[in-house]
Amino acid sequence: MDYDIGVLQHLASLPQSEQARVIAALSPQDRERLRAYTRRQAWENGALSYKWHATQQKIDAAVTQSQRRQFFLLCSRRTGKTYYLLCRLFSRAIRQPGARLLYLAPFAKDAAEIANDVAVRILEDCPEDLRPDYNSQTKEFVFKRTGSIVRLKGVNNEHARQLRGGATDEIVLDECGSMDSLSSVVSDVCLPMTMTTGGLLLFATTPAEAPDHDARRIYDNLAASDPAIKFTIRDTPHVDDAEKTVILRELGEEPADIPDMLAGRKTPKTTSAQREYWCYWVTDASKAVVPEFTPQAQSEIVREWPRPEYYQTYVSMDPGAKDKTGVLFAYWDWLNARIVIEDELLLTHPGTDRIAAEITEVEERLWGPARDPRRFLDSSGDGGLRLIADMSRLYDLRFRPAQKDNSMAAVNLMRHSVATRELVIHPRCKHLIRQLESAIWNNSAKDFARVGDGANQHHFDLVACLKYLVRSVDRSSNPYPGSYFAVGGRFGRKPGTWVSPKSRKKNDGLGLYSDTPLGRKLAKRK
Repeated sequence: MDYDIGVLQHLASLPQSEQARVIAALSPQDRERLRAYTRRQAWENGALSYKWHATQQKIDAAVTQSQRRQFFLLCSRRTGKTYYLLCRLFSRAIRQPGARLLYLAPFAKDAAEIANDVAVRILEDCPEDLRPDYNSQTKEFVFKRTGSIVRLKGVNNEHARQLRGGATDEIVLDECGSMDSLSSVVSDVCLPMTMTTGGLLLFATTPAEAPDHDARRIYDNLAASDPAIKFTIRDTPHVDDAEKTVILRELGEEPADIPDMLAGRKTPKTTSAQREYWCYWVTDASKAVVPEFTPQAQSEIVREWPRPEYYQTYVSMDPGAKDKTGVLFAYWDWLNARIVIEDELLLTHPGTDRIAAEITEVEERLWGPARDPRRFLDSSGDGGLRLIADMSRLYDLRFRPAQKDNSMAAVNLMRHSVATRELVIHPRCKHLIRQLESAIWNNSAKDFARVGDGANQHHFDLVACLKYLVRSVDRSSNPYPGSYFAVGGRFGRKPGTWVSPKSRKKNDGLGLYSDTPLGRKLAKRK
């Protein structure tokens, strides 16, 4: 039997059941010939979508329909994203003569492994005369028939600098959540390379271990305007439930809960499962500086709080040279025993004049010009004491050195403030909230990790401010005037009433006897 495009078009026009009937009626030799012919047609035309499962098909449809120059694919492990991404580039290399396409991985060894593993699986049914040449030195696939090139490169350890120059039609950033200096890779390398081609930047990753990674900022920005899509382990048709159950049990999930998780009725409890398979931007509990700042804790801590009539205000600063300068503005609500964070500043390489101006503006806006907050800053390092002197002499802002001894005790006190809900954070303090969510220890677990790069680099500076603050708050001094609680005073009790510590449950909740004969008798006795 001879096959031509007309035969294939006729087969494709038939209902699926009819196609199956026609193919089943063929001899084994004809079926194999038909299979070989259709595969060749697919490779000649770059129509490789037959290699994708249902979720990969959905991913491609979303990317194609987006018509945007940037797209973010957030997906769980075992989704087959790397297979899809490289297959997509191969398809375009065939369909677009002279295309220049770039696949970026975190490390060069990752790119080599992809060439030796994923690419081999993609090309296993490619006709020999259509197969691209692979140069293991340059890590390039060259498609001879179209002149297109697919390059595979790593970006970490300064390797991104070697990629500059040369127009590119599409760039895939696979596992961008593990890329160092992602913002710089995008702004300094990828955007210039696609400027003249209108090329696509396709980001793909599972959530980073530190949710404050540049990848999350990019994802949040794109997801807000739609060019982003997310798939979890529930969207992996090629992985059966038995295998998914094994994976989740190994991560520490309760076996009895797993069926409900896979059905969407429950969410996983372990941070590994939440991040790697449900695509939550969560911090690994074993690395988190404040593991108590859970979603439940956040929902109770982050809220607006009615400011009392009397309170003591505080300003806590963590000045930075190569890091950012963070400042928190807070007060101690003595009656309710709450540290209330009202506002924040997060400044990039500011001068002393800007720091002073910003602090003065926020203090006056929050508390008025008459307030006299207690101010503290990290005075360690060469410039700390000089900053205290300059702020006092030049700007009349008096700071004291923050207590720095036994840093772990200060961290534990901060964690205790979160766990006991002593802390209240105003919703406008978005940077503090994000840093509490994502703050992690460095590899030695002795200091906070440094994350980001360029303008986005930070050292969880607002968490450091909070650490100094919880230690500096005077929790015992009463800010209210003495007459405020006296009998007949503004918050005092009516004359002739008596307060019983035992009456809280049987009276009106304030522990008071009303002005009854017994109350008058007890008052006289007193």
